[in-house]
This record gives sequence, C-alpha cells and structure tokens, in this order.
Amino acid sequence: MTRKPERGRTRTRARLVALAGGLGFLLAACAPETITDSGQKVHSLYNVVLVMAAVVFVGVEVAIAYAAIRYRRHKGDDTLPEQFHGNTKIEIVWTLIPSIIVLALFVMSMVVLADVNREHDNDPLTVRVTGFQWQWQFEYFTGPEAQPESLGVSIIGTQAEPPTLVLPVGERIHFDLVAQDVVHSFYIPDFLFKRDLIPGRTNHFETTILPKYANQEFHGQCAELCGDLHNEMTFDLQTMTAQGFDVWVKDEAAKEAKSNTCAPTGTDLHIEAQDLAFDTTCLAAPAGQPFTIEFVNHDAAPHNVDIYDKDPAQGGKHLAGGKDANDTIISATTTYQVDPLDAGNYYFQCDVHTGMHGAFVVK
Repeated sequence: MTRKPERGRTRTRARLVALAGGLGFLLAACAPETITDSGQKVHSLYNVVLVMAAVVFVGVEVAIAYAAIRYRRHKGDDTLPEQFHGNTKIEIVWTLIPSIIVLALFVMSMVVLADVNREHDNDPLTVRVTGFQWQWQFEYFTGPEAQPESLGVSIIGTQAEPPTLVLPVGERIHFDLVAQDVVHSFYIPDFLFKRDLIPGRTNHFETTILPKYANQEFHGQCAELCGDLHNEMTFDLQTMTAQGFDVWVKDEAAKEAKSNTCAPTGTDLHIEAQDLAFDTTCLAAPAGQPFTIEFVNHDAAPHNVDIYDKDPAQGGKHLAGGKDANDTIISATTTYQVDPLDAGNYYFQCDVHTGMHGAFVVK
C-alpha cells in the first residue's frame, strides 16, 4: 500500500532534477560577467538575443510536438483529413513576426556597435598595442591623438615570460592596434570584445574598466591563428586604481630610462636574440670611430639589428645595420660593420619584430 506514494515521490524528484538541469543548461548559455562599460552593452545585447532565440525555439518545438501528437495516425484511419492548400492570414503572421524580430535585432545591434566604436574628443590614456609573431608590445601615451606624448613606458613579452598589460579603472582608455607581420587579434575574454590587428592599418577602440574590478588579474590572448607559436601569444591584464596606475607609470618610466643608459666599452659590440627578445636594451659605441656589432640569433624566427636616429614609428631615419631584408638571419651569427656616428642618442631594433628594440648611445 505504501509503494504508490513512494513511486510518486520518485517521479516528482526526477521531474525536479530534469527541470533544474534544463534551467542550468539555459543559464550556462548566458553571457559571462564583463569588466568594462562597453562589455556591459554587449552583455545585454547577447542576453536579449538569447531570450528571443529561446522563445522561438520553444515555440517551434511545442508546435511540432502538438502537430505530431494531435494529428498522428490512429488505427483504422484509412482516409486523409481535410487538406488545406493555403491560409493568407497565417502566412502573413509567420512572415511578419520573423521580420519584426530580425529588424529589432538589427537596430539593437547597430546601437551597441555605435556605442562600442564611439571615440571621445578628450585626451584619454592611449595604449598602442603591437602584435608580432609571436608576442605583444604595449606602449603608453597621453594627450591628443594627433600629437600623443609618450609616458616613457614600453612593455614587451617573450615566450618564456608573457607581458603584463597594466590599466587603470574608471578612466577612459584608447587603444591603437598595429600588426607588424600577419593578422593578429587582441582579445580579453572579460571585455566580451575582440578586435583584429591588420598589417598596414591601425584599428582603434575605447573602453572604461569598471572601478569595482580594481587590483585584479585577467587573461588576454591572440584570437586569430597567426603561425606556429600562436598558442603562446598570450598576456596578462593587471588592473589598478587611477592613483596606483600613476605611481606604476612613474616607476616604470624611471626603470626604462635607467636601463637605456650605458657607456661604450670598445668598438666590438655584441648582442643576442632568444625567445623573441634581445638580451640587452642598450648598446653603446664610441663617437667618431667605426665599430662592429656581432649578432647571434638563437631563435628559429628571423631577426636583424638596425640603427635609426629615433623610433621608425615616429619617422626615424635608418643609419646602419641589416636594413636589407636579405640581412635577416635564422639561427646564425653575423657581424655588422658600421661607419662612425656622431655623439648622440640613437635607437636600434629588429625590423622583423619591432617589439625588439633598445637605446643606442654614442659617446
């Protein structure tokens, strides 16, 4: 006599478990949490699309199930039911409803796209992101876009030690995205946003990290297949308060200025490349004397060493080194013969990977 109630409770529990599993599956499809104001707009649009899609899916499945059950064939049914060859009202309805849904989604998507792409007229913090096979360089600027002023901070990563992108919260940040070689993609999952880096053009976007996400770490990566070591093209994101970021910028600028100061020790210079990085950020040679640069490349990727009067990205003129593409080398040693230079501060880099560079001091 007690088996029927127990069987009923078992069925109830099974239904509850199935319902909970279905709700969990549905909620898992919701957009994840985002840390930026522009990401919140994308998050809201995503969930609107999800709800609309869920309503359409449920409606279609219910209609299919109803039709399959209501009009299933019964034993003894030998004649077809009355056939309908058209219903103008129903056809108008099932054409009009999808059209309205698509139009609504188009309008909402365009509004969000315009918000995400909107650039402000003020002078925000600017971060120039350079992607190259297979790492990142982050440079910091401030001031108007036409004449940005460098903050003296440049972060470069290697395969052994990916770089850390440091950003303030509660402050508008402008990103300039540049590709050195092939197409890359700047992607931080917690931004709910990615944008490609395309050779020959500079892409942009702006965003603000919400203040409640200060002093936290996040993950970033290249989201476009870009070659053999694409999987190692990653970086970390460290958020800070505006005050903490200002202190960090001053400290990093001081460190870089110090690391870019060296003195000549002779006319035979030596530099090595490994893991997409030079082993020094400062080379020095005596003024008015010819000198040599012995370059050893431990990477499979090609590198060279070139000397400019200043950063080529700012209009620097080539002075000496392996400017010719034929001078790039793979896992080899080469020696550059350089004519005398006047005293002054110059710049050297690898032309294949501009994330590899440093100061060249002539005294």
